[in-house]
Amino acid sequence: MGDYLFAGLALLLLLALFFLFPMKFSKTGKWVIPTIAFVVSTLGIYIFELLTLWHSILLMILLLLLTAILLQRLPLFISSTEKQHKMEQKNSITNGSSKGI
Repeated sequence: MGDYLFAGLALLLLLALFFLFPMKFSKTGKWVIPTIAFVVSTLGIYIFELLTLWHSILLMILLLLLTAILLQRLPLFISSTEKQHKMEQKNSITNGSSKGI
C-alpha cells in the first residue's frame, strides 16, 4: 500500500514540476507524460508483486517499449511555436506556388 501512495505522491510532484518550470510541451503533453509515468509505475508495482523477478523485468521492458512506440506516434508533444512555424511554412509554400501560376 505504501508503494502505491509513493507513486501517487510522485505523480503530484511531476505535475507540479511540469507546470511550474517552462518546458516546450503542449498543455496536453504536460498532462500526458506524468499520467503515463504514474500508470507505468503502478503497473510495475503490481507486476512485481504478482510475478517472479525475471518475469516482471521482461514485462516491464515490454511495457516501456510499447509505451515509447505509442508516444512517438501520438502528436501530443508539438509546442505551439512549432505548430505556428509549420503553418507559416505551409502558407508560404501555397502562396509562393499561386504567384507563379
